[in-house]
Amino acid sequence: MLIVLIIGCVVLVLATIFVTALVASYAQLERRVEQLSSADERSVPIELTTQPAAVPTGVGGASGRAAHDLSGITLGGDARTIATVGVEHTTLLAFLSSGCRTCGRFWETLRSEGPPSIGPTTRLVVLTKGPDEESPTDLRRVADGVDFIMTTEAWHDFEIPGTPFFVLVDGPTGRVAGEGTALGWDEVRNLVALGLGDASILTGVDTSAMKPSSDAERESMVDQILMDAGIFPGDPSLYPLDADAANHED
Repeated sequence: MLIVLIIGCVVLVLATIFVTALVASYAQLERRVEQLSSADERSVPIELTTQPAAVPTGVGGASGRAAHDLSGITLGGDARTIATVGVEHTTLLAFLSSGCRTCGRFWETLRSEGPPSIGPTTRLVVLTKGPDEESPTDLRRVADGVDFIMTTEAWHDFEIPGTPFFVLVDGPTGRVAGEGTALGWDEVRNLVALGLGDASILTGVDTSAMKPSSDAERESMVDQILMDAGIFPGDPSLYPLDADAANHED
């Protein structure tokens, strides 16, 4: 009888402990729910927005978006500004890097042959990011004699997705006339010719006497002279390169 009484007491004690623990756990859970509820009331809902449109790539692509003047430094560390907006000429911005493999062929041509022929009214400016992201030693070796500026700010202003990348700025309107990536200077010349509607940049034939009176006439004229130069519809140089491949070269 005594044993049964002892067992009963033990069972009662264990049950009491179990119930107490269960109640405490429930109370703690209830407090946690209240905390989460109050936190939700104080929090600001997250707004899901669409990603900004990707910068068009591919030689000959034109966006018409606003351009920007350039502000940066020289290889010697001196401040430099270059106007691209509100000037009479067009400006071809060549965004290159000292660490980009594909950029190497552009640097090599600039070093050995000088700037490419892109027409008398277009100024070529080569840009890299600032000295904290580039190798000034390598740049001194390849950028000698080049119209050159180091400016990380311009990469943000023009939303450059990777290197090499080229932007044609129409000075009088202050707008981007064409932009894209390329594998060589010939493709860059395509960009300039198509952006300006001036096929003489590719052929060397003066087309000033054939000044088109409309966009349709300009397009037709450029198409014809491009075909005369051996560049036909479907030519790889006229189509976008893979944006991911361009970014990997950065």
